[in-house]
Amino acid sequence: MLFAMLDEHLAKCGQTKDMKELARMDEIMYAAFSDMAAMNQILEIVRFHRPRGVRREIDEVTKVEDGRGWRYIRNHLQDQYQATRLDPRTLEASGIIPMREDGDQKIEAEKLLVKFTKEFIETPEPSGTRLSQQWLNTDKQKRVALGRMWAQIRARHEQTLRRLGFEQEDIDYDLATLSADSTPEHSTSIERRNNEILAEIAARKAKKVASLEHAVVQKHWGPQQQENCQIPVRSKVKTRKLNIADMNTELPFQKSVDSDPTVSLPLEVPSTKVSVSKNSYAIFQTMFPTRNFENRTITVPWDSLVNAMAEAGFVASQSAGGSAVQFEPDARSPWFGQGKIVFHKPHPERVVDAVMLGAMGKRIEKWFGWSDETFEVGKK
Repeated sequence: MLFAMLDEHLAKCGQTKDMKELARMDEIMYAAFSDMAAMNQILEIVRFHRPRGVRREIDEVTKVEDGRGWRYIRNHLQDQYQATRLDPRTLEASGIIPMREDGDQKIEAEKLLVKFTKEFIETPEPSGTRLSQQWLNTDKQKRVALGRMWAQIRARHEQTLRRLGFEQEDIDYDLATLSADSTPEHSTSIERRNNEILAEIAARKAKKVASLEHAVVQKHWGPQQQENCQIPVRSKVKTRKLNIADMNTELPFQKSVDSDPTVSLPLEVPSTKVSVSKNSYAIFQTMFPTRNFENRTITVPWDSLVNAMAEAGFVASQSAGGSAVQFEPDARSPWFGQGKIVFHKPHPERVVDAVMLGAMGKRIEKWFGWSDETFEVGKK
Protein backbone atom coordinates (compact mmCIF):
# COMPACT_ATOMS: atom_id res chain seq x y z
CA MET A 1 0.00 0.00 0.00
CA LEU A 2 2.85 2.39 0.80
CA PHE A 3 4.46 1.85 -2.60
CA ALA A 4 1.10 2.28 -4.34
CA MET A 5 0.54 5.62 -2.60
CA LEU A 6 4.01 6.77 -3.63
CA ASP A 7 3.44 5.76 -7.27
CA GLU A 8 0.08 7.57 -7.31
CA HIS A 9 1.59 10.74 -5.85
CA LEU A 10 4.45 10.79 -8.36
CA ALA A 11 2.02 10.22 -11.22
CA LYS A 12 -0.10 13.21 -10.18
CA CYS A 13 3.04 15.37 -9.88
CA GLY A 14 3.99 14.36 -13.39
CA GLN A 15 0.56 15.34 -14.73
CA THR A 16 0.58 18.72 -12.95
CA LYS A 17 4.21 19.42 -13.91
CA ASP A 18 5.15 19.87 -10.25
CA MET A 19 8.92 19.68 -10.80
CA LYS A 20 9.73 20.74 -7.26
CA GLU A 21 7.93 17.73 -5.83
CA LEU A 22 9.42 15.39 -8.44
CA ALA A 23 12.94 16.66 -7.65
CA ARG A 24 12.67 15.22 -4.15
CA MET A 25 13.19 11.70 -5.65
CA ASP A 26 16.67 11.10 -7.07
CA GLU A 27 18.22 7.94 -8.60
CA ILE A 28 19.49 6.63 -5.26
CA MET A 29 16.03 6.97 -3.70
CA TYR A 30 14.42 5.21 -6.65
CA ALA A 31 16.93 2.30 -6.36
CA ALA A 32 16.31 1.97 -2.61
CA PHE A 33 12.52 1.87 -3.05
CA SER A 34 12.91 -0.66 -5.87
CA ASP A 35 14.97 -2.97 -3.64
CA MET A 36 12.46 -2.61 -0.82
CA ALA A 37 9.60 -3.50 -3.14
CA ALA A 38 11.43 -6.60 -4.41
CA MET A 39 12.22 -7.79 -0.89
CA ASN A 40 8.62 -7.25 0.19
CA GLN A 41 7.37 -9.35 -2.71
CA ILE A 42 9.84 -12.14 -1.94
CA LEU A 43 8.77 -12.23 1.72
CA GLU A 44 5.11 -12.43 0.69
CA ILE A 45 5.88 -15.39 -1.58
CA VAL A 46 7.75 -17.18 1.23
CA ARG A 47 4.91 -16.61 3.68
CA PHE A 48 2.36 -17.98 1.21
CA HIS A 49 4.57 -21.02 0.54
CA ARG A 50 4.89 -21.90 4.26
CA PRO A 51 1.49 -21.54 5.96
CA ARG A 52 1.65 -20.43 9.56
CA GLY A 53 0.03 -22.41 12.36
CA VAL A 54 -2.88 -21.27 14.43
CA ARG A 55 -1.86 -18.77 17.05
CA ARG A 56 -2.45 -20.01 20.57
CA GLU A 57 -2.45 -18.12 23.84
CA ILE A 58 -0.04 -19.18 26.59
CA ASP A 59 -2.88 -19.74 29.06
CA GLU A 60 -4.61 -22.12 26.69
CA VAL A 61 -1.39 -24.01 26.01
CA THR A 62 -0.61 -24.50 29.71
CA LYS A 63 -4.12 -25.84 30.31
CA VAL A 64 -4.18 -28.21 27.35
CA GLU A 65 -0.61 -29.49 27.31
CA ASP A 66 0.34 -31.98 30.00
CA GLY A 67 3.84 -32.95 28.91
CA ARG A 68 6.83 -33.39 31.17
CA GLY A 69 8.24 -30.01 30.16
CA TRP A 70 5.06 -28.13 31.02
CA ARG A 71 4.78 -29.92 34.35
CA TYR A 72 8.33 -28.85 35.16
CA ILE A 73 7.52 -25.23 34.24
CA ARG A 74 4.40 -25.21 36.40
CA ASN A 75 6.03 -26.78 39.45
CA HIS A 76 9.51 -25.30 39.32
CA LEU A 77 9.23 -21.95 37.54
CA GLN A 78 5.70 -20.75 38.38
CA ASP A 79 4.30 -22.12 41.62
CA GLN A 80 7.38 -21.59 43.78
CA TYR A 81 7.48 -17.86 42.91
CA GLN A 82 3.76 -17.12 43.46
CA ALA A 83 3.28 -15.34 46.77
CA THR A 84 -0.03 -15.48 48.61
CA ARG A 85 -0.25 -11.70 49.18
CA LEU A 86 1.90 -8.57 49.04
CA ASP A 87 2.45 -5.89 51.65
CA PRO A 88 0.93 -2.66 50.18
CA ARG A 89 3.55 -0.46 51.84
CA THR A 90 6.72 -2.35 50.98
CA LEU A 91 5.39 -4.39 48.02
CA GLU A 92 7.12 -7.45 49.49
CA ALA A 93 5.66 -10.90 49.98
CA SER A 94 4.05 -11.05 53.38
CA GLY A 95 2.77 -14.61 52.98
CA ILE A 96 4.54 -17.94 52.48
CA ILE A 97 5.80 -18.79 49.01
CA PRO A 98 4.57 -22.33 48.20
CA MET A 99 7.13 -25.16 48.03
CA ARG A 100 10.08 -22.92 48.70
CA GLU A 101 13.09 -24.80 50.08
CA ASP A 102 14.20 -24.14 53.63
CA GLY A 103 17.44 -22.18 53.79
CA ASP A 104 19.25 -24.44 56.28
CA GLN A 105 18.26 -27.56 54.37
CA LYS A 106 19.51 -26.06 51.10
CA ILE A 107 22.85 -25.07 52.62
CA GLU A 108 23.36 -28.56 54.08
CA ALA A 109 22.61 -30.23 50.74
CA GLU A 110 24.93 -27.88 48.85
CA LYS A 111 27.74 -28.57 51.34
CA LEU A 112 27.48 -32.32 50.70
CA LEU A 113 27.56 -31.76 46.95
CA VAL A 114 30.64 -29.53 47.25
CA LYS A 115 32.35 -32.11 49.48
CA PHE A 116 32.02 -34.99 47.01
CA THR A 117 32.86 -32.79 44.02
CA LYS A 118 36.04 -31.58 45.71
CA GLU A 119 36.95 -35.18 46.58
CA PHE A 120 36.57 -36.18 42.92
CA ILE A 121 38.71 -33.25 41.72
CA GLU A 122 41.48 -33.95 44.24
CA THR A 123 41.64 -37.67 43.39
CA PRO A 124 44.64 -38.15 41.06
CA GLU A 125 43.97 -39.32 37.54
CA PRO A 126 45.66 -42.46 36.18
CA SER A 127 48.86 -41.70 34.30
CA GLY A 128 51.52 -43.66 32.49
CA THR A 129 50.96 -46.88 30.57
CA ARG A 130 47.65 -48.65 30.99
CA LEU A 131 49.34 -52.05 31.16
CA SER A 132 50.12 -51.89 34.87
CA GLN A 133 48.37 -52.73 38.12
CA GLN A 134 49.06 -49.23 39.45
CA TRP A 135 47.10 -47.70 36.56
CA LEU A 136 44.13 -49.99 37.29
CA ASN A 137 44.17 -49.11 41.01
CA THR A 138 44.29 -45.37 40.33
CA ASP A 139 41.51 -45.65 37.76
CA LYS A 140 39.36 -47.56 40.27
CA GLN A 141 39.85 -44.85 42.92
CA LYS A 142 38.91 -42.15 40.40
CA ARG A 143 35.74 -44.00 39.39
CA VAL A 144 34.72 -44.56 43.01
CA ALA A 145 35.02 -40.82 43.70
CA LEU A 146 33.06 -40.06 40.53
CA GLY A 147 30.33 -42.50 41.57
CA ARG A 148 29.96 -40.83 44.99
CA MET A 149 29.64 -37.41 43.35
CA TRP A 150 26.93 -38.61 40.94
CA ALA A 151 25.08 -40.34 43.79
CA GLN A 152 24.92 -37.03 45.69
CA ILE A 153 23.75 -35.23 42.53
CA ARG A 154 20.92 -37.78 42.12
CA ALA A 155 19.95 -37.47 45.77
CA ARG A 156 19.90 -33.67 45.53
CA HIS A 157 17.80 -33.71 42.36
CA GLU A 158 15.37 -36.27 43.77
CA GLN A 159 14.94 -34.13 46.90
CA THR A 160 14.12 -31.10 44.72
CA LEU A 161 11.59 -33.02 42.59
CA ARG A 162 9.78 -34.42 45.62
CA ARG A 163 9.65 -30.99 47.24
CA LEU A 164 8.04 -29.54 44.11
CA GLY A 165 5.40 -32.28 44.03
CA PHE A 166 6.48 -34.27 40.96
CA GLU A 167 5.05 -37.75 40.48
CA GLN A 168 7.18 -40.89 40.74
CA GLU A 169 7.16 -41.39 36.96
CA ASP A 170 8.80 -38.01 36.35
CA ILE A 171 11.29 -38.63 39.18
CA ASP A 172 12.33 -42.01 37.76
CA TYR A 173 12.72 -40.50 34.28
CA ASP A 174 15.06 -37.75 35.49
CA LEU A 175 17.10 -40.07 37.73
CA ALA A 176 17.58 -42.54 34.85
CA THR A 177 19.21 -39.75 32.85
CA LEU A 178 21.66 -39.07 35.69
CA SER A 179 22.45 -42.77 36.34
CA ALA A 180 24.57 -43.67 33.32
CA ASP A 181 27.53 -44.60 35.55
CA SER A 182 25.53 -47.24 37.44
CA THR A 183 23.93 -49.08 34.51
CA PRO A 184 24.80 -52.79 33.98
CA GLU A 185 26.09 -52.06 30.46
CA HIS A 186 28.60 -49.52 31.75
CA SER A 187 29.79 -51.80 34.56
CA THR A 188 30.17 -54.72 32.14
CA SER A 189 32.23 -52.64 29.70
CA ILE A 190 34.58 -51.45 32.47
CA GLU A 191 35.01 -55.00 33.78
CA ARG A 192 35.71 -56.31 30.26
CA ARG A 193 38.33 -53.62 29.69
CA ASN A 194 40.06 -54.38 33.02
CA ASN A 195 40.12 -58.11 32.23
CA GLU A 196 41.77 -57.41 28.88
CA ILE A 197 44.41 -55.28 30.56
CA LEU A 198 45.08 -57.95 33.20
CA ALA A 199 45.35 -60.63 30.51
CA GLU A 200 47.85 -58.51 28.57
CA ILE A 201 49.90 -57.91 31.75
CA ALA A 202 49.96 -61.65 32.49
CA ALA A 203 50.99 -62.46 28.90
CA ARG A 204 53.89 -59.99 28.98
CA LYS A 205 55.00 -61.28 32.36
CA ALA A 206 54.96 -64.89 31.13
CA LYS A 207 56.93 -63.90 28.04
CA LYS A 208 59.53 -62.17 30.18
CA VAL A 209 59.85 -65.20 32.48
CA ALA A 210 60.25 -67.51 29.47
CA SER A 211 63.02 -65.34 28.08
CA LEU A 212 64.87 -65.43 31.42
CA GLU A 213 64.72 -69.25 31.52
CA HIS A 214 66.81 -69.49 28.35
CA ALA A 215 69.40 -67.02 29.60
CA VAL A 216 72.93 -68.34 30.30
CA VAL A 217 73.82 -68.11 33.98
CA GLN A 218 77.43 -67.08 34.66
CA LYS A 219 78.99 -69.46 37.16
CA HIS A 220 82.67 -68.43 37.02
CA TRP A 221 84.13 -65.02 37.79
CA GLY A 222 87.71 -63.96 37.15
CA PRO A 223 90.36 -65.16 34.68
CA GLN A 224 90.43 -68.80 33.62
CA GLN A 225 93.41 -70.98 32.74
CA GLN A 226 93.96 -71.23 29.04
CA GLU A 227 93.68 -74.71 27.65
CA ASN A 228 95.93 -76.04 24.92
CA CYS A 229 94.01 -75.93 21.72
CA GLN A 230 95.02 -78.03 18.73
CA ILE A 231 94.17 -76.81 15.29
CA PRO A 232 92.65 -79.68 13.28
CA VAL A 233 94.40 -80.53 10.05
CA ARG A 234 92.22 -80.60 6.98
CA SER A 235 92.66 -83.68 4.86
CA LYS A 236 91.74 -83.68 1.21
CA VAL A 237 89.81 -86.74 0.08
CA LYS A 238 90.46 -87.76 -3.47
CA THR A 239 87.45 -88.69 -5.53
CA ARG A 240 87.16 -90.41 -8.87
CA LYS A 241 84.64 -89.99 -11.59
CA LEU A 242 81.79 -92.44 -11.58
CA ASN A 243 81.15 -94.54 -14.62
CA ILE A 244 77.97 -93.79 -16.49
CA ALA A 245 77.15 -97.48 -16.51
CA ASP A 246 77.42 -97.54 -12.73
CA MET A 247 75.05 -94.58 -12.44
CA ASN A 248 72.39 -96.39 -14.46
CA THR A 249 72.67 -99.43 -12.27
CA GLU A 250 69.74 -99.69 -9.88
CA LEU A 251 70.83 -99.59 -6.29
CA PRO A 252 69.46 -102.18 -3.87
CA PHE A 253 67.64 -99.57 -1.75
CA GLN A 254 66.24 -97.63 -4.75
CA LYS A 255 62.52 -97.90 -5.45
CA SER A 256 60.86 -96.76 -8.64
CA VAL A 257 57.91 -94.48 -8.24
CA ASP A 258 56.41 -95.58 -11.56
CA SER A 259 56.38 -99.22 -10.50
CA ASP A 260 53.69 -98.63 -7.87
CA PRO A 261 50.62 -96.74 -9.12
CA THR A 262 49.45 -96.05 -5.58
CA VAL A 263 52.54 -94.01 -4.70
CA SER A 264 52.38 -90.31 -5.69
CA LEU A 265 54.65 -87.37 -5.20
CA PRO A 266 53.68 -84.94 -2.42
CA LEU A 267 51.74 -81.91 -3.66
CA GLU A 268 53.22 -78.49 -3.12
CA VAL A 269 50.79 -76.39 -1.02
CA PRO A 270 50.55 -72.86 -2.43
CA SER A 271 51.17 -70.02 0.00
CA THR A 272 48.05 -68.02 0.98
CA LYS A 273 49.97 -64.86 1.84
CA VAL A 274 49.84 -61.92 -0.54
CA SER A 275 52.86 -59.63 -0.89
CA VAL A 276 52.11 -55.93 -0.49
CA SER A 277 54.13 -52.82 0.28
CA LYS A 278 55.16 -51.85 3.78
CA ASN A 279 52.57 -49.05 4.04
CA SER A 280 49.76 -51.29 2.80
CA TYR A 281 50.81 -54.02 5.20
CA ALA A 282 50.57 -51.58 8.12
CA ILE A 283 47.06 -50.52 7.00
CA PHE A 284 45.85 -54.14 6.80
CA GLN A 285 47.27 -54.83 10.25
CA THR A 286 45.17 -52.02 11.73
CA MET A 287 42.05 -53.76 10.40
CA PHE A 288 42.76 -56.68 12.72
CA PRO A 289 43.83 -55.03 16.03
CA THR A 290 45.63 -57.13 18.60
CA ARG A 291 45.88 -56.46 22.33
CA ASN A 292 48.33 -53.63 21.74
CA PHE A 293 46.26 -50.73 23.09
CA GLU A 294 48.66 -48.04 21.84
CA ASN A 295 47.90 -48.93 18.17
CA ARG A 296 44.12 -48.82 18.50
CA THR A 297 43.91 -45.07 17.82
CA ILE A 298 45.62 -45.06 14.42
CA THR A 299 43.86 -43.23 11.57
CA VAL A 300 44.41 -43.93 7.87
CA PRO A 301 43.78 -41.58 4.92
CA TRP A 302 41.07 -42.83 2.57
CA ASP A 303 43.34 -42.64 -0.49
CA SER A 304 45.94 -44.83 1.26
CA LEU A 305 43.25 -47.42 2.00
CA VAL A 306 42.15 -47.44 -1.66
CA ASN A 307 45.78 -47.93 -2.79
CA ALA A 308 46.24 -50.78 -0.30
CA MET A 309 43.10 -52.52 -1.58
CA ALA A 310 44.39 -52.09 -5.13
CA GLU A 311 47.64 -53.85 -4.19
CA ALA A 312 45.52 -56.73 -2.84
CA GLY A 313 43.78 -56.96 -6.21
CA PHE A 314 40.56 -55.08 -5.42
CA VAL A 315 39.46 -52.45 -7.94
CA ALA A 316 37.51 -49.46 -6.52
CA SER A 317 34.50 -48.02 -8.34
CA GLN A 318 32.09 -45.32 -7.18
CA SER A 319 28.63 -44.43 -8.43
CA ALA A 320 27.94 -40.79 -9.21
CA GLY A 321 26.56 -38.69 -6.36
CA GLY A 322 27.09 -41.14 -3.51
CA SER A 323 29.65 -41.99 -0.82
CA ALA A 324 29.50 -45.77 -1.34
CA VAL A 325 32.66 -47.19 -2.96
CA GLN A 326 32.60 -50.73 -4.34
CA PHE A 327 35.72 -52.95 -4.15
CA GLU A 328 35.73 -55.99 -6.44
CA PRO A 329 38.66 -58.42 -6.93
CA ASP A 330 40.09 -58.48 -10.42
CA ALA A 331 41.36 -61.47 -12.38
CA ARG A 332 44.83 -61.42 -10.78
CA SER A 333 43.44 -61.46 -7.25
CA PRO A 334 43.28 -64.76 -5.30
CA TRP A 335 39.69 -63.83 -4.37
CA PHE A 336 38.51 -63.37 -7.97
CA GLY A 337 34.91 -64.46 -8.42
CA GLN A 338 34.05 -64.46 -4.70
CA GLY A 339 31.89 -61.33 -4.81
CA LYS A 340 32.45 -57.71 -3.90
CA ILE A 341 32.30 -55.47 -0.82
CA VAL A 342 31.13 -51.88 -0.36
CA PHE A 343 32.71 -49.29 1.99
CA HIS A 344 31.46 -45.75 2.58
CA LYS A 345 33.95 -42.95 2.02
CA PRO A 346 34.10 -40.69 5.11
CA HIS A 347 33.29 -37.00 4.77
CA PRO A 348 33.95 -34.12 5.14
CA GLU A 349 37.40 -35.32 6.27
CA ARG A 350 38.60 -38.25 4.15
CA VAL A 351 40.19 -40.05 7.09
CA VAL A 352 39.26 -43.54 8.33
CA ASP A 353 39.50 -43.86 12.12
CA ALA A 354 40.37 -46.98 14.11
CA VAL A 355 36.73 -47.90 14.77
CA MET A 356 35.86 -47.87 11.06
CA LEU A 357 39.00 -49.89 10.24
CA GLY A 358 37.98 -52.54 12.78
CA ALA A 359 34.49 -52.76 11.29
CA MET A 360 35.95 -53.08 7.78
CA GLY A 361 38.26 -55.84 8.98
CA LYS A 362 35.36 -57.84 10.47
CA ARG A 363 33.40 -57.63 7.22
CA ILE A 364 36.35 -58.64 5.06
CA GLU A 365 37.14 -61.51 7.44
CA LYS A 366 33.54 -62.71 7.12
CA TRP A 367 33.26 -62.60 3.31
CA PHE A 368 36.85 -63.18 2.11
CA GLY A 369 38.53 -64.88 5.09
CA TRP A 370 41.21 -62.22 5.67
CA SER A 371 43.21 -62.12 8.91
CA ASP A 372 46.34 -60.47 10.27
CA GLU A 373 48.39 -63.29 8.62
CA THR A 374 46.96 -62.92 5.09
CA PHE A 375 49.57 -60.40 3.92
CA GLU A 376 53.31 -60.03 4.10
CA VAL A 377 55.73 -57.29 3.20
CA GLY A 378 57.04 -57.79 -0.31
CA LYS A 379 58.44 -55.79 -3.23
CA LYS A 380 55.86 -53.32 -4.45
